[in-house]
Amino acid sequence: MAKASASGQAKTRLAPPLTLDEAALFNTAFLRDIADNLRAAGAQAPIKGLMAYGPPGTQDFFTAIHAGRDRADRMLVLRISAPASCTPSPRS
Repeated sequence: MAKASASGQAKTRLAPPLTLDEAALFNTAFLRDIADNLRAAGAQAPIKGLMAYGPPGTQDFFTAIHAGRDRADRMLVLRISAPASCTPSPRS
C-alpha cells in the first residue's frame, strides 16, 4: 500500500527535522526503492510486483515513478478506494 507524496501529506512525522517538502521527497525515494526491489525480485523469481495506492486522483504520481521503464517491466499499480460503507459521513 503506497501513499502519494505530497508536501504536508506524507511522512509528516519526519518534520522537523525535515521540511514538509523534504519529507515528501523522502517518501518518493522510498517508493522508487521499493518498486526497484520488487522488479529485481521479479527478475529472479516468478513473481509480479503490485503497488496499491491512494488517495484517489493520484495516478499521475505513480505513473511518473514508473516512467522510463519498459512496459513489460512495469509493476501493476492498483487504485484503492474505500467502499461507500467505510466513507466517513459529514459532521453536522
